[in-house]
Amino acid sequence: MYNIVNAIAWIPLTFHIFTRLFPFFDPENFAVTPLYRLAWWISFYLALACLLYLMVESFRRYLDKTGRIWGELNRNSYGVYIIHVIVIGVFGTLLLWLNIPAAAKYPLLFLLTYLASNLSVSVYRVLVRRIF
Repeated sequence: MYNIVNAIAWIPLTFHIFTRLFPFFDPENFAVTPLYRLAWWISFYLALACLLYLMVESFRRYLDKTGRIWGELNRNSYGVYIIHVIVIGVFGTLLLWLNIPAAAKYPLLFLLTYLASNLSVSVYRVLVRRIF
């Protein structure tokens, strides 16, 4: 079923895109009719159902695995939750001084915060384990 939905999910999505773009092709003669609304509604919800199914099944098939890295991130999650806002503030303040576009600063802030938060919590857990 996953492969079938993966193969045909583009059909309702493309139909919805064409339904949305249809008024731009002939704006003078366009009128919102019940058939147009039905096509818009059906194509949207069919595309939504297909994409939701694909998202859930993709997670179940490929991302629901355990391993060393996932286990470490899982153990760090509460500590990261506690300190991530502080780390965002520190890196955000440091990034203010850089002369790069804001569109580049945001992904950089996200990546730096993710790495620094997980690294600091991992180091803290290792140090606490050694001390006690």
